[in-house]
Amino acid sequence: MRQILIRILICGFFLQLAPLVSAKPPTDIKLEYNKTSQMLHIEMRHVTSNNRDHYIRRVIITKNSEKPIVLWEVSQPSPSQFIKDVPMVAKVGDSIRVEAICSNVGRGQATLKIK
Repeated sequence: MRQILIRILICGFFLQLAPLVSAKPPTDIKLEYNKTSQMLHIEMRHVTSNNRDHYIRRVIITKNSEKPIVLWEVSQPSPSQFIKDVPMVAKVGDSIRVEAICSNVGRGQATLKIK
C-alpha cells in the first residue's frame, strides 16, 4: 500500500511539471524607437500552441530609472510572436529596458539606448 501511494505522489509531481516543459519564454526581443512619432516598437518571438492560455502576460517598460510602465495582456494575437507599439517620449542618451513575462513560465528582456 505504501509503495502505491509513493508511486501516485511521484506521478502527480511529474504531471504538475508537464505545462512547464511545453512553455517557452519570450526570445529575440527587438526594440525600435521612432523619434518623429515618439513610439516604442516592441517585437518578440514567443511560440505557443494556445495563445489564449499561454501568452505574454505582462510587459514592463522602464526608461532610465523612472517609474515603469506596466502593460497587462489577456491573450497573444499571433501564435508565434508578440508585437506592441507604445507611445513614449525619449531623447538621445535615454535607456529603455523592456521585460516580457510569459503567462506560464519564463521571461526575457532587452535594452535600447536612444542615439
